[in-house]
Amino acid sequence: MPEFCVVMPMYNAAAWVEQAVQSVLSQTYQDFHLIVVDDGSSDASVELVQRFADSRICIIENGVNRGIEYSLNRGIAAADCNWIVRLDSDDECLPGRLEKQAAYLKVHPDTWVLGGWAEIACPDGRRFSVHMPVQNNWIKARLLFQNAFMHPAVAVKRKLFELVKYSQKYPGAEDYDLWCKLAVNPAASFHNLPDLLVRYRISRHGISASERLRQLSSTHKVREAFLKRCGLALGPGLRFYQAMADGAEPGRGVFTKDGRVVSETAVAVNKATWPEKFELQEAAGFVELLASLRRQLIRLRYTSYETLYNELAPRFTRFARSMHELSPVCFGLLAGSEFYQENVR
Repeated sequence: MPEFCVVMPMYNAAAWVEQAVQSVLSQTYQDFHLIVVDDGSSDASVELVQRFADSRICIIENGVNRGIEYSLNRGIAAADCNWIVRLDSDDECLPGRLEKQAAYLKVHPDTWVLGGWAEIACPDGRRFSVHMPVQNNWIKARLLFQNAFMHPAVAVKRKLFELVKYSQKYPGAEDYDLWCKLAVNPAASFHNLPDLLVRYRISRHGISASERLRQLSSTHKVREAFLKRCGLALGPGLRFYQAMADGAEPGRGVFTKDGRVVSETAVAVNKATWPEKFELQEAAGFVELLASLRRQLIRLRYTSYETLYNELAPRFTRFARSMHELSPVCFGLLAGSEFYQENVR
């Protein structure tokens, strides 16, 4: 039985699938099988994968298009291994990816989900990286608002899929739903390696407006279900943060390189009128919001903005100190966040 099974759903991926498969076969760590699940492709995707003469490759064909969630569940069901590794058919494993994940998991076998950072490849040739939170508690805190893993970079303990599966109820957010379902278990252990593991390719055509709306709708539903499991209800503070998170595409929103947007956000937060007592989700939202602002202000080296940030921090702290009255489950999720550790404890 191999340690890893790389599960790769595929649909009309002839343009990139050869590079994706080769990036797996070229890994320095070789104890893996590769399961490619074709979801009714009408191009030469299957024939291109069949050209690889490697006994570790297994091709499963759905016959008709059933969706990525169905394909993932089918590939995982066929996997006999300790860890499910994800990769999409238009992405690539960067050199050493599997070796780095195997080394970490050997030392930390109780990990449930191990992800990493990603290099984003744009159609115009531009490249930039996406860094996800590293530590377990900070990952869980971020999941209260948005995804905390790059899906093609994860390795997931195989036996977890005996308890949960990818749901077709949340198209475009099936992975976020999975992590949230796992996160409510106190034993859940998450980690992101602070290293680039995959090259994530952005399509030249992007996603359509209708697909984007569907993805946002799914994300909202997953988020609300997660908060409900944690004993929370949506409040205006969280809705404000949601709107920001939904616009935080690479290079935009609070993650932009444009200092003007960062500063305008900080000014808006500073002018807001706070209630005397925050609901937990409002406090949680500003944990992430202020931490995001701080990271950007430091990186952009706008000292006047850093001063503004320092003025904001005590205002948040005043509300955070009363969090012992709030949901103990979510208090535990928040207690490991960077901002909380630096400014409240």
